[in-house]
Amino acid sequence: TMTMRRRTCCEWGVALLVALSVPRGCHSEEAPVCRHTFPQGQTFDLTGLRKPQLEKDWFADDRKGNEFYFNVCGDANKVPLACQVLYKSVVSPAYQVTKAGECFWLGTLAGMEWELIDDAEPSAGVELYYFDGEQCPGGAARDVRVQFFCDPDAGAGRPLDYYVLEEDCHYSITWPSKYGCAA
Repeated sequence: TMTMRRRTCCEWGVALLVALSVPRGCHSEEAPVCRHTFPQGQTFDLTGLRKPQLEKDWFADDRKGNEFYFNVCGDANKVPLACQVLYKSVVSPAYQVTKAGECFWLGTLAGMEWELIDDAEPSAGVELYYFDGEQCPGGAARDVRVQFFCDPDAGAGRPLDYYVLEEDCHYSITWPSKYGCAA
């Protein structure tokens, strides 16, 4: 016999907060494979860096006080509060929250591309690009690349603070990691 119990006000509040903070329909229960093989034969597998649903997104900041929240091979798990306040709840793999409180989404999963950091030296690592982000004042779309530099001793590593660069609405995040090494 199955019995149902009523939720308390507190439980409903928690359920509502979870529903609002995690975009629905963005993630499956299991992380999809995040692997790519280049024509020259190098294979990179970033699956281990994808944050599962309810985990905090990756974070980095730059020297100007801007903050960046993102996921690897998946949409961010939470739209930053600064974006929600500005009614910019667009689902995206990456967001920038400026020191002034502005929020910009930096790309889409549909616009994701893989590239080698250096075609002449594939062992340097791999980068993921997210294109088709929010428009800049000049009309161009924002984009972000996450550069995974091969560092077998770094373990998973983490994005480096103060190594986020911006040039004309193009952003670059540096991340030394064992996952930047070809398998």
